[in-house]
Amino acid sequence: MTTLTFNHFAAFQGGDSFFFADLTRSQEDVTDVYAEWHPRLFVNQLLGQNEPLLGVIKNYGPAFEANLGNDFYAYLAGFGVDFALPGPYVLGCNVFY
Repeated sequence: MTTLTFNHFAAFQGGDSFFFADLTRSQEDVTDVYAEWHPRLFVNQLLGQNEPLLGVIKNYGPAFEANLGNDFYAYLAGFGVDFALPGPYVLGCNVFY
């Protein structure tokens, strides 16, 4: 099986967006495509709040996700937070319905 993956991450004023797509080809010459798009809006940045909320939450706001594949799809909405950590560390949590 051969898989080609394309990833893209972009941060913008008030949020971020992550996208990836996998193109898979099996030994039986069956081609499959699967993709996810995950945009988020940061309410605190849109309101101009630069200090971490309660000292630990760097960003918070609505999060969305679209998952698409051969004979499969899922559209999700929820809430996400990024935690304020020192240095190069990153920790976030998104909860979807």
